[in-house]
Amino acid sequence: IAKDVKQFYDQALQQALMGEPDANNAKAVVKTFHETLDCCGSDTLTATFTPVWRDDLCRKDSVKSFFENTNCHKKIDELFSGKLYLIGIAAVVVAVIMIFEMILSMVLCCGIRNSSVY
Repeated sequence: IAKDVKQFYDQALQQALMGEPDANNAKAVVKTFHETLDCCGSDTLTATFTPVWRDDLCRKDSVKSFFENTNCHKKIDELFSGKLYLIGIAAVVVAVIMIFEMILSMVLCCGIRNSSVY
């Protein structure tokens, strides 16, 4: 999943940097990544210098702390590897809810089948 998210981020960053026709959508996606993950740029050479020549894509305080900032690929890896237990807990909760739904559906169907009204 992290690989796909990084690929999506790289595509959006490339579109935002090159000024393609749908660059406004790409800029919005890139700015959302930067603000949410508190990062700026990718691990490629052109994206490393993004804060210097494209300050509209990075937050203003990240331009000041250019050398202290981590790239977004590292932040995406940290997000998915560090929060993996939360994803597992969410999957278990969804599975338990689905089991209860199946049990209640079975009880409802058996009740309707045994009822003489229908």
